[in-house]
Amino acid sequence: MRYYKFIMADGKTPEGYGAWDLPKDGKPGAWMIAKPGPMEECHDTAVHILRADQLRNWIAPHALLWEVKPQGKVVNVGNKCICKKARILRQVPGWTRETGWEALCKIVERSFENLPAGETKPQAAIATLRKWLKGGATGEDLRRAAAAAYAVYADYVPYTYAYAAYAAVYAAYAAADAARYAAAATYNATDAARYAAATAADAARYAAAYADEKEEQTRIICRAAGITGGGR
Repeated sequence: MRYYKFIMADGKTPEGYGAWDLPKDGKPGAWMIAKPGPMEECHDTAVHILRADQLRNWIAPHALLWEVKPQGKVVNVGNKCICKKARILRQVPGWTRETGWEALCKIVERSFENLPAGETKPQAAIATLRKWLKGGATGEDLRRAAAAAYAVYADYVPYTYAYAAYAAVYAAYAAADAARYAAAATYNATDAARYAAATAADAARYAAAYADEKEEQTRIICRAAGITGGGR
């Protein structure tokens, strides 16, 4: 089993919690060691790492993707794995600014089928995001597009998150170096599936569709990064 971690070029996490030692001169980074005590997620008594099928929960196009090596017991806690000790082995070269952002855009675009006929504001938000990546739009352009897209999702798709809106906000705040807020927004965006408006009457169909959607999102990310993984 291979494990991964989104880490900024300076070694800091996108969420702003702690810093990892990066590989240098072909050698792995130093061990990241959790504090003593029982392993518990979201606490400093555990080191957080990701399997390939969990990358969608923490997708960070503005960060680099690294392969990490844990030592000792690894526990899967749902949207991440935890261990007591891990270090970065190498950078995943396929995950770049271009491939990462495009993967996020493709995930966002999968939600468009939920929209009413003729509605184009979320599509416009993604178009603005792509323009921003090429230097053709400003952070303010992104914020305006995000606000318009968010209103559409809030009105018409009550049980899904605002994919396009969050993607645009994510880009704007990442550009302004507010990575923690951006990462939280992207987590919300990617943690919803296109069939999330199902009712209790079709819960079984929803569960299957949600699983399929998560698998497809994983495939998109893995293809972008050039790694294997995902599936059920």
